[in-house]
Amino acid sequence: MIYILVHSAKGGVGKTFIACNLTKHAWKKGYNVALLDLDIHNPCCHIYVKPQKPKEIEDIYSQKLNPYKAEDGFNFFSLIYHFPEYGITWDEEMTAQAIDVMLNKIKWGADFLVIDLPPGTDRVVQTAIRNIKEKGKRCKGVVVAAPNTGAILGAKRAIDVLKTEGIEIAAVVENLSDFPLFNEHIDDFCKQNGYKLIKVPCLKTDDMASNPLIEGFLTRDYDWSELVEVVFGE
Repeated sequence: MIYILVHSAKGGVGKTFIACNLTKHAWKKGYNVALLDLDIHNPCCHIYVKPQKPKEIEDIYSQKLNPYKAEDGFNFFSLIYHFPEYGITWDEEMTAQAIDVMLNKIKWGADFLVIDLPPGTDRVVQTAIRNIKEKGKRCKGVVVAAPNTGAILGAKRAIDVLKTEGIEIAAVVENLSDFPLFNEHIDDFCKQNGYKLIKVPCLKTDDMASNPLIEGFLTRDYDWSELVEVVFGE
């Protein structure tokens, strides 16, 4: 199985939105892909993929976990059903054990596992990357930015972490690329360093309420094919 790490060192750039749509559209194109929400402290992939809620919650340490099914049919796992209303304050050992279970003890049944990493470069990210590397698995990185200074700095930090760990950067995604109030872009950095840049416009989603102030620059007309082929193509 090939691991696809979706990462940014800054929250609020749409990393989860990109991870979920990347998985959905890869699945629709015939790739055998699954999705793991590895944001232990604030999982929210379920909002976008609408998994079937399991009838019984299995013990996270049972090592016999089955994945849930997303609305589109691919396998999915998150801690949201185990800790729906509680913040997690695990120590280092408990965090490492939970990450190991989610990565290695679930019957993924997939050729590719998209992993929505938490924002930042903390212990959860490092533990996950090293767990994967120790098992000799192939791994690619997808780094998400937005066209503003803080988001670009976060993307550069995420790239640095992945490169330090020897992980191939498959693509840099600039989400909200045409947002009219943002005016700094990551184009030059990607060109100078040889990173494939994919620009995703401001997309209207089904959960958005009508708002005439922003509807003028929202679109539903976006083809995810380029990103899918860049990330999943050999």
